[in-house]
Amino acid sequence: MRDSLRTQLTVTLLALTIVPLLLSGLVMARQSFQAQEQQVLGLERAMVQRVTTAVESFVEGLEGQLHMVVEVKGLDSLPMGAQHEVLSELLAYQDAFADLALLSRDGRELVRVSRLRTYRRQDLGSRASQPEYWVPSRSGEIYYSPVRFDQVLGEPIITIGLPVVDRTSGELRGVLVGDARLKRVWDVIAGMPVGEGESVYIVSQEGRLVAHRNPSVVLRGTRFQVPAEDGVYPGLDAPEVVLAFETIHFGEQSLLVVAEKATSEAFRLAMNTLLITAVAVLGGIVLATAAGLVAVRRIVRPIEALSTTVEHVAAGDFSRRVGVARQDEIGRLASGFNRMAAQLRNMVSGLETRVAERTRDLERRSNYLQASAEVGRAAASILDVDRLIGQVVNLIRERFGLYYVGLFLLNEAGDWAVLRAGTGTAGKALLSRGHRIRVGEGMIGWAVSRGQARVSGEAARDIVRLATPELPETRSEAALPLRSRGQVIGALTVQHEMGGAFDPETVTVLQLMADQVAVAIDNARLFAESQQALAAERHAYGEMSAEAWHRLAAAREQWGFRSTEDGLVPSQGDWPPEMQQALGEGIAFAHEDEDGAVRVALPLRVREGNIGALSFRKEGGGGWTDEELDVLRTLLDQLGVALDSARLYEETQRRAARERLAGAVTARIRQTLDMETVLRTAVNQIADAMGLAAVDLRLLPGDLAANPGGDAPQSHDPVPAGDVQG
Repeated sequence: MRDSLRTQLTVTLLALTIVPLLLSGLVMARQSFQAQEQQVLGLERAMVQRVTTAVESFVEGLEGQLHMVVEVKGLDSLPMGAQHEVLSELLAYQDAFADLALLSRDGRELVRVSRLRTYRRQDLGSRASQPEYWVPSRSGEIYYSPVRFDQVLGEPIITIGLPVVDRTSGELRGVLVGDARLKRVWDVIAGMPVGEGESVYIVSQEGRLVAHRNPSVVLRGTRFQVPAEDGVYPGLDAPEVVLAFETIHFGEQSLLVVAEKATSEAFRLAMNTLLITAVAVLGGIVLATAAGLVAVRRIVRPIEALSTTVEHVAAGDFSRRVGVARQDEIGRLASGFNRMAAQLRNMVSGLETRVAERTRDLERRSNYLQASAEVGRAAASILDVDRLIGQVVNLIRERFGLYYVGLFLLNEAGDWAVLRAGTGTAGKALLSRGHRIRVGEGMIGWAVSRGQARVSGEAARDIVRLATPELPETRSEAALPLRSRGQVIGALTVQHEMGGAFDPETVTVLQLMADQVAVAIDNARLFAESQQALAAERHAYGEMSAEAWHRLAAAREQWGFRSTEDGLVPSQGDWPPEMQQALGEGIAFAHEDEDGAVRVALPLRVREGNIGALSFRKEGGGGWTDEELDVLRTLLDQLGVALDSARLYEETQRRAARERLAGAVTARIRQTLDMETVLRTAVNQIADAMGLAAVDLRLLPGDLAANPGGDAPQSHDPVPAGDVQG
């Protein structure tokens, strides 16, 4: 029984000690490895981002230098000798270019300079079949070739094709082609600070290595398949690595920037922590078992306290600690557990910090979306163009905390972008001097001509941007095209005092708002045009209606009725003064009779004109209330509609009667082919149908028929219609 009790106590001790310690150790180990992996991934992503930024800046710099040669120096308009000199200067200035060539609009080489050889005129050929010519000549976009490697030196090279377009007509004048060496990227990779077991490299979209700290790896033609996402994978420089990558896009081409760190180095701290934890857990088990065999009573109570604390820690309360009041094995076990709990708490705190950062990022995105929705609502609710753009620029500046926001619209000729709204004092100053930018110049002209956003993180260094004296504190600027129904109608400029203020996500949100504003502006313009057309149509129809009523009134001397004690009688005599005033002024007039009764006269309107007036008399004295006048106006509106409908019906009936009469007369005339009978029938039918007293129909005699310019025959008396026999 003693042995059974000892066994039970031993089993109980082991269950209360070993299991919680092992679970806690496993949780800590798992969290430690996960936290270490995320931390390493974060560092690798940061390195990838730095390399990506450097490579993008390098390639954009090459593109910008080609643009400068074309747009600033006017390469297409220079003589051939000057073109050769300009390309030679660029080759000498930018050592990344190995070869430069200016192609004609049909793909022939006009000028070509190279670092390796001198091209004479007879050495020049045609590149019409090459993609660096036909892609930019057809699409108008910059062409980037896949990465290729020099057969002699083994260096990576890309070819850039830039369309040369006439600034005025937009006509293609040729293509500027440059072969750029990516060896400069090797220097970027070599300059990256890396730790033990860490490396960074660049891979082409075909999987071949483009850049590495060890150039011999590139020269050997090494290939590496980049995984689909960041994580732990077999690496290039180590059997197992923590790997992160980012894709750089240049036109249709792309490069993959990869950073990796060997897991043996990445998880060194986690392995040390795991080892310490394992040792602590094992030691705790040994000590607890030994103490339990010696004194069960002393062991049970501390273990119960430890078990309780472990349960709280496992539930997420990492603030719990085991009270350390002893210096024996149990006390050391409790201390080890407390250290483990502290480590867990630190790791969880780090995770919470990252979660908080992610939450703030999501809140920022939510604020952007709310601002976009608010701009969209404002754009949809305002139909006046000037009021719309004025409110939109102020709303965008306020919601995004920007330094300046301005909105440009194209003039009728489409060659100038004219400032229509700007924020703050600078906006007023620019508007007062009629600020405008030619299409194709500056960031605004660039965005309008290409229909693409242009973003500058350091405005002072952007060769395209035009400086504005009224905005001296601008460091970041984005020019966003206003696109509606496939057409660019202007551009939106947003500016900030900080450098690098516009990340891709922010630019995307701003571009969405710019598209919304463009559609709203286009709709407001269409609405104004439709309103003008509708007003003109109403005016024209009102004039036609007024003319018709004038003709109808001319057929009667006086037309109207009035109610009396004896019933309804025609209105005769002069018009009462209040009715004359109401008809002439088009508003209500009141008049008080001698007996105190109040008369009020209201004009009777049909569409755009007054056709009469109504007078109302109220017995018993007292004026007319607004409610009573509103009822009378409503009745008069309905009366005008009914009268106009009756007039239109009468006109329709008369038109139909005339058409029936003409048809009947025509039918009687066509019943015979005898000339005399036709003439007699025509005279009789016309006289009967029209109720005429006499009808005279004559044909020219033979001599006058043969001589139309001769004198008319002597007149005869018209024949009464009744004397002609049909």
